[in-house]
Amino acid sequence: MLKNATHHVPRQVFRLLKEGTGGLVYFHHASSATMPTDPKDPTLTPRVGVHDITTGLGVYFALSERCCFTAHITAHVRNRNSSTVRHTISNLEGLDLKAQVSDRLHATLSRMGHNVCNPGVTRPYTKRSLMMVCPGMYHKDGAEQVGVYVAQAVWEYLGLERERYPVDEGSSGFVLEHLGRPLMFPSLSAQSGVLGGLKHLEMLVPREEVGEHICGFDFEIEAKGESSE
Repeated sequence: MLKNATHHVPRQVFRLLKEGTGGLVYFHHASSATMPTDPKDPTLTPRVGVHDITTGLGVYFALSERCCFTAHITAHVRNRNSSTVRHTISNLEGLDLKAQVSDRLHATLSRMGHNVCNPGVTRPYTKRSLMMVCPGMYHKDGAEQVGVYVAQAVWEYLGLERERYPVDEGSSGFVLEHLGRPLMFPSLSAQSGVLGGLKHLEMLVPREEVGEHICGFDFEIEAKGESSE
């Protein structure tokens, strides 16, 4: 009998939405449980994810058995008369950001034939599948940051209540199987104070999702009012 034998675990590819992008991700099979994996065909990869979220928002929700929306939404406020940017945000700036994110959601999903934005008629599996993560919704001094208003745009787009569908503020990303189980939630490193990303998940291999169904989800807001200095 061999001693100290190790069991080989195959590395699993997942479809990564890089920072500042989002859109529709399509799958060849209706069931992720029976879906084979083929490195040459991304539609045969049932896993999607985002990582290294800071003040933005990672979001996923199912649109059908073969399609989901996934995004790593980023945003910042550009100070007037300065080249500096910030992620803390005033209410006036936040309303501007929320409107821009909402418009992008409507445009992106409507263009691809998915209209799920009627409050009260969002499909049950879309509600159940909703995943949102943002470890930096609030600054250390308690001030709101951009993720607060990005999340509001998603809730309002789907017609959902914030209290019933909260943002996971303890994770910096996620990888999950479409309409299936979550595989990981990287969290903040207590020792280093930086995002854990994927460094503890050697068995998951990211492959950037590209194509005409993916577009930019990075927003720049002009500073307004007293916070614009």
